[in-house]
Amino acid sequence: MVIVCSDFALFHFNLMQAYDWALETSKYMSRVKADDAQTPEQILQVHKYVQQYLMAHPPIAEDHFTEMMQLARKLNNEKLLEQAKASTALSMSRKCVEARV
Repeated sequence: MVIVCSDFALFHFNLMQAYDWALETSKYMSRVKADDAQTPEQILQVHKYVQQYLMAHPPIAEDHFTEMMQLARKLNNEKLLEQAKASTALSMSRKCVEARV
């Protein structure tokens, strides 16, 4: 039982980290208004802001999401598996942010 509780707690800790990063990054990107950058100077400025943000707030590593999937399967919990799959979409968001830079 201790292992199951520990795995469950680790799963939710990882999930919250992923959601927190995605939420904060989304808020930051909306403030930067990257889509409004028109001139080369504006684009370079946005690039600089995003680079600085990512240095201060590194993206969640891919193995973080892999671990969540493994824990959900180990716990044999369909709801956790659904949440792990949804969090994988956050991983895609992370890749999109990195690609924009």
